[in-house]
Amino acid sequence: MSRTKHDNLLSLFELGLLPLFLLSLVYILSGKLGLMLALPPGYASPIFPPAGIALAAAFLAGRRTWPFIFVGSLLLNLWIGYQDQGNIGTTGALVATIIALASLLQAILGSAMLRKIISLPTSLDNSREVAGFLLLAPVFCLTSASLSVGGLFLLGLVDARELISNWVAWWIGDTLGAVVLFPLTMIFTAAPFTLWRSRIKTVALPISAVFVFFVAIFIKTSQWEYGDSLSEFKQYSQQSLMQFQSKLETQEALLAQTAALFARDGDDAVSRNEFARFADRSLSRYPMIQALSYAPRITGERRQAFITKQQFELAQFTITERNDQGKLQAAGFRDFYYPVTFIEPLSGNQEALGFDLASNPLRLTAIVSAKQTGALVASAPLQLVQEKQGQKGVLLFMAINPQDPYSGVVTSVLRMGEFMTQLLPEVSPHLYMRLTDAEEQSTLYDNFGPEQPRPLFSRTLDFGGRSYRLETAPTPLYNQMHRSWQSWGVLAISVLSTGLLSALLLLSTGYTARIEAQVADRTRKLRDSEFRWKFALEGAGDGVWDWDVSNGKVFFSRRWKEMLGYDKEEIRDSVDEWKNRLHPDDKKATLAALQANLDGKTPIYTIEHRLRCRDGSWKWILDRGMVVSRDHNGRPLRVIGTQTDITERKLHEQLVQRLAHYDALTGLPNRSLFDDRFRQHLTSAKRDKQMLALMFIDLDRFKPVNDDLGHHWGDELLKQAATRMQACVREADTVSRIGGDEFIVLLPSIKTLDDAFRVAEKIRLALSEPFMLDNHRICISSSIGLALYPDDGLDELQLLKNADTAMYAAKAAGRDTIQHYRNDMQLMGLKQALEPGGKDNLEL
Repeated sequence: MSRTKHDNLLSLFELGLLPLFLLSLVYILSGKLGLMLALPPGYASPIFPPAGIALAAAFLAGRRTWPFIFVGSLLLNLWIGYQDQGNIGTTGALVATIIALASLLQAILGSAMLRKIISLPTSLDNSREVAGFLLLAPVFCLTSASLSVGGLFLLGLVDARELISNWVAWWIGDTLGAVVLFPLTMIFTAAPFTLWRSRIKTVALPISAVFVFFVAIFIKTSQWEYGDSLSEFKQYSQQSLMQFQSKLETQEALLAQTAALFARDGDDAVSRNEFARFADRSLSRYPMIQALSYAPRITGERRQAFITKQQFELAQFTITERNDQGKLQAAGFRDFYYPVTFIEPLSGNQEALGFDLASNPLRLTAIVSAKQTGALVASAPLQLVQEKQGQKGVLLFMAINPQDPYSGVVTSVLRMGEFMTQLLPEVSPHLYMRLTDAEEQSTLYDNFGPEQPRPLFSRTLDFGGRSYRLETAPTPLYNQMHRSWQSWGVLAISVLSTGLLSALLLLSTGYTARIEAQVADRTRKLRDSEFRWKFALEGAGDGVWDWDVSNGKVFFSRRWKEMLGYDKEEIRDSVDEWKNRLHPDDKKATLAALQANLDGKTPIYTIEHRLRCRDGSWKWILDRGMVVSRDHNGRPLRVIGTQTDITERKLHEQLVQRLAHYDALTGLPNRSLFDDRFRQHLTSAKRDKQMLALMFIDLDRFKPVNDDLGHHWGDELLKQAATRMQACVREADTVSRIGGDEFIVLLPSIKTLDDAFRVAEKIRLALSEPFMLDNHRICISSSIGLALYPDDGLDELQLLKNADTAMYAAKAAGRDTIQHYRNDMQLMGLKQALEPGGKDNLEL
């Protein structure tokens, strides 16, 4: 056996190590592309190309490919794990190994099952093999989905609530990858090479283009679903923002009440007990308050007297501040102080009692601003004196008497973590939240978690002289509750359709290859034969021609001439004779197809065209041929072919086409053809912002014609009525009979309502003229309902309904009239008025 012949029986994977290393590389790259479409948490892809690539490799070369499939899968999953986590730990390596083993086992089982129904080398060109592959693919793809998702579940990487959805997604992804990529991989790697490579243009390119198109539809549908799933999230976020702002305004109201207490009675007139009772009532109404306090302004000269007075009630009271290490200590001497004198609740806030608010620049700035503006002022984010848990806080300040520079301030203390947690308990399972002081770029609250998803909602609000930014993102629970499978349904249907198309193309190209091989074998046997009539007999009744390209002479068989109406008369044995008989509309395409065969671009010349017969008529011919010999430069020397009379088939096709789209009685377009034109014209009208008119026409007093003269004359009347209506419209308009004596007229691209009325009036007048039926003078009329796009409807259904409504209104108005649809027309009321008997009663 020669090396060339031997190679044609081996797959690409069996010819050396390089293709096997390429197998691992292609596995990794195609897998990465597939996983870019994966659902969170990133394991299950809607299509996984390596499933088909690995299957084809194991099917073609068996055990030689197993290590490379395993390595490709292992490296792919290690890569994905490293990207997700930033490192490869023990768990990541274990996950990669489990998935690689599952993928290898699936390829081994799948290839073993396929080899029972498909023998090697294969052309995969018969229905049994193709159907067997399509039916087995979903079965052996259960392997990786079950083992991989099961392993991830046992490792705690897949939640029990997402187990089924991930398993289904994994199974679908592998199945679609196998259905699409298995035949594409075979095209580039399988033997016999000549046949499989010939399918690159006829199978691989069309399937790849269609598949990419459907994946694009999947991505677009997924984006639409994702946007739709976020509608409730946006409502939650907006609700949270409003509640946050409302609670902040509550703080302002409380501080205003507290300031009023001291302004009314004077700074020194309110006792500690009175403040405690006031604060207790207020805090019970406002549970979101962490602490409410009062701080008078104390000068340096009054410091000791003030401390002594407070120690009568609280023996340990003193004015404090924090040192550089953050520890509380006695405050140093200053010109003035704002010590926290009253604070409620006292429990948990003891360290804040006596703390000098003016000792901290941030607090002092807020106090000065509150006294200058007379409004509530919020401090920058700061560490609270009484805070033990590390959460940041905000102090809200309000001056008791802004006009008095010596008056004190009241404050509200907010621990922002507790404030946010208590604020939105009902939405917290659905939302991640982050609250940031926009000026300081300091985060006050953040529960986004370690995965740190991208915020999808961000709003800024102003309060207390500062700006705050609230950001939210949906939690995994929200995404799970709002997950949609519509895009997956689209992808499954689309890619399965692609798989079926692939199967059809494989079958058709395989059949073509067999026919080409048979023709080539036959022409080789006849190349030097002089027994042309034997070839004509083998043509099974077809005409035969034999063209000597070098001199332009063509031998035409007896049957070839008979097809064109010739018996004894001869036809010139010249290729020009044939060219001159070609129909003008078919000549260009026919000669181009013949030249492509002469140039070696196509193996067989095949085309349908018309030839002029002896009597001047035209016959449809199926012309086939091929070059059977060439010179040493590759120029064609001899071409042999056959021609088959397909006129009857063409006429039958035309008849079937006409019966499918035209009314058998009147010859008008039927409802199917009308609907198609209606959709096209309505799409054009929407795109070009043009008007379109639709008319429902019903013949008045038609029923008596059928009853008195019989259905034969009724049919004749319908034919004449159809002819008159067609004479009233433009070539671009459509008149259609939809049943009985009912017609529809479509007027695209009209300018005004008057244009439509003019055409309707022409039709009404034409139908009111007497009809002559076998010396019977028949007079009828018509009721016409008119509806316009876009005024009376935006789609086919609404326009048809409204035109029908207007037609019934015309009936009710006395017949022989035209009615334009109005909103006050009640079709159902009109129909009920006509019952029993319906419209026929009005005819009588």
